[in-house]
Order: sequence, then structure tokens, then C-alpha cells
Amino acid sequence: MRNLDKEKIDGAVGVFGYFDAENLEIHINTTAPKSVQWETFIHEIIEATCFFTETQLPHPTIQAFGLLISQAIEDA
Repeated sequence: MRNLDKEKIDGAVGVFGYFDAENLEIHINTTAPKSVQWETFIHEIIEATCFFTETQLPHPTIQAFGLLISQAIEDA
């Protein structure tokens, strides 16, 4: 985990997190609220799963899955 506020990822500056397919790492922005860090971590796990299974889900679907799964785990 690290501060990603000023890091440029895929043309965007300041992101909550990303999956680095080259190094097989997930990076989460430490300046985001803890709930956002958790949701982003789940989101990036889904991104990594898509990478490894060669599945191309639309990004809104990944976002919805990340939100729903993180809420389900938090509420469990």
C-alpha cells in the first residue's frame, strides 16, 4: 500500500488502486478512507481474476461486483 494521489496510472492521476499485471501486485492508495481501501482491494482482486482467467468484464460490472462483495463481507 502507498500514496497514489499523484501517481499516473493508465492516464489517470490519483487513483484508489490498481492491479499491476507485470509484477503481479495490487496497490492500494493509503490516503483513501479505510472503507474505500477495502472496496478497492476487492475490486482489484476481481481485476486480477479477470487477467488470470482471460475474462473481459465491462468495468462497470467489476465496480458493481467489488462494491457488493465488499459490503457482503463487511456485513457478515
